[in-house]
Amino acid sequence: MSSKRKAQFERYKSILTHYAGASFNRENVMVDFELDGSPASNVITSMKKRGLIHVLDARTKSYQAVSGALSILNNIIDEEQRSVILRRQELEAFRKNPSARRVRNLPQPPKLPIMQMFDDLLAGVRANR
Repeated sequence: MSSKRKAQFERYKSILTHYAGASFNRENVMVDFELDGSPASNVITSMKKRGLIHVLDARTKSYQAVSGALSILNNIIDEEQRSVILRRQELEAFRKNPSARRVRNLPQPPKLPIMQMFDDLLAGVRANR
């Protein structure tokens, strides 16, 4: 993971850990929320229980901010897993044909507009403090 991508991931992770009580394992996979249900609703419920958001705001900006953070984290994790798979495929191809410098026509992971999503997330969290 690039240092820029890792820093972005750590920011989202800290927001979800602090505000929503989410926990992560060593592989940076989100493993726990306080209640059952879909992840975004778990975060909202957890935030309401901790008194961080009002009940009336739960389905508006806070919900969008937290569900956006969850989807962005999942996209970052998926993108990193795809890049690891691509590197493995390139390595295997190189082992089979050492004269080839690199494998072509492998699918590239999509680019995400991370910074705009992060700004939107922070604006939603700050609005509901």
